[in-house]
Amino acid sequence: MHAKVLAMNLAAMLRAVAQLVAKRLYETRRFDYKVRMTSALSHLSDQLFDLLYASPSGCAELITRIIQRLSQTTEQVRPGRSFPRHTPGQRKAGYHIPYKRVV
Repeated sequence: MHAKVLAMNLAAMLRAVAQLVAKRLYETRRFDYKVRMTSALSHLSDQLFDLLYASPSGCAELITRIIQRLSQTTEQVRPGRSFPRHTPGQRKAGYHIPYKRVV
C-alpha cells in the first residue's frame, strides 16, 4: 500500500512539471494539451527502482528523461466536447452485479 502511495505521489509531481514543459512546447497549437496520468504512472513504474537507488547525479538525469518523455505523451483538450465519455465504473443496464462483465 505504501509503495502505491509513493508511486502515485512521485507520478503526480513529475506530471506537474511535465505539464509546464508541455504547455510551453504546444503553446502555438490550437488546443490545449494535457499530460496523461496513466502514462506518468506507466513511465514511473518502469523506472521506480532505478530512481530510488540511483546516485544524486544519476537521479537528476533520470528525472529529466522521465519529464521529457512525459511532456511528449500528451492529449489534446477540446473545449465544448459534446460526445459523452465512456465511464467504465457505471453500471451497465440489464446486468445483475454477479453477471456484470469485467471492465
